[in-house]
Amino acid sequence: MQIEERPRDASGERRRVLVVDDNRDTLETFAELLVLLGHQVQCAEDGEAAIAIASQFHPDVVLLDLGLPTISGIEVARRLRNDAIGAPLTLAAITGWGQDGDVVAEDVGFDFYVVKPVSLDVLRRIVGDARRPTPGPPRARSSRH
Repeated sequence: MQIEERPRDASGERRRVLVVDDNRDTLETFAELLVLLGHQVQCAEDGEAAIAIASQFHPDVVLLDLGLPTISGIEVARRLRNDAIGAPLTLAAITGWGQDGDVVAEDVGFDFYVVKPVSLDVLRRIVGDARRPTPGPPRARSSRH
């Protein structure tokens, strides 16, 4: 049986997406939707796992809950930005925290700050607007200050 290839995102590109959330239902729903959209997905349920997976997976996009066990999503974002595990990297805070979002997003360098629940259209936009990889060796390290 042949499965019809589904459209990817608005740009038509397949992305590597890391979904990080301690709520298993949210994690699984996002992962399933992104796979159906044609993306490669890895998941983590806590901050330490997110860092470890990102160092091997080199995601294009990280959908990151802020209230995580082990280390917070804010600290995960700082580490990902400081280590530049994958440049370019699109970071999206996907959270239940609705107050002071702009301050947190600007301080850490989030590209998106979205309060749950998240619509499919918003999810597609985040992944579709991911920064395009730079030419040259894949996932070259660089510093962002």
